[in-house]
Amino acid sequence: MASVRREEQVIAGLQARKLQEFFCYLLLHRHHPLARETLASLFWPETTTAQSKKQLRQMLWHLQSALGSQQEPPAERLLLVEPDWVHLNASADFWLDVAVFEQAFERVQARTGHELDAQQIQAEQQAVHLYRGPLFEDCYQEWCLGERERLQHMYLAMLEQ
Repeated sequence: MASVRREEQVIAGLQARKLQEFFCYLLLHRHHPLARETLASLFWPETTTAQSKKQLRQMLWHLQSALGSQQEPPAERLLLVEPDWVHLNASADFWLDVAVFEQAFERVQARTGHELDAQQIQAEQQAVHLYRGPLFEDCYQEWCLGERERLQHMYLAMLEQ
C-alpha cells in the first residue's frame, strides 16, 4: 500500500502488513457490505471461529483507530461497522486510485484506440500512470491473486489501446 492520507497527511497506524491487506480488501470490495463472519474466516482460516471473530474485532478496532473513525459523525465515517456487516460508506468523501483506474478502464474497454476521443485518451493515460505494479506482490492469498490478475489485465489492455 503506497499511502493512506487524510487532508494531505499520511495516516499513521497502518504499517502492519495484515492491517494493510485487510484494508485493501475492504477498499477493493467497497461496493457492497461484507459479512463479518466471512471476513473472519477469510483472514484467519487457521483459527477457531471464536478466535477469528476476536481477531476481526481487534483488526476493525485498529483500522477505525488509524482512520480516526471514532471522532467523526457516523455519516462521515469511511468505515461502517455493524453487528453482522462491515462496509465502506459510499457517501464518505475519499479518493481511491483503484476506483479512478477502474472507471477509466470501464469507459474505454469496448473501444479500440482509434475510437477514443481526446478526453478519453487523457483519462486513460492518467489511469495508466496510477498503476504502480502488481497489487501486494508478495501476498499469495487467493483473493489477492485474483484481484492482482484483474488489475494487471486492465492495465495491459489500456496500454495496448
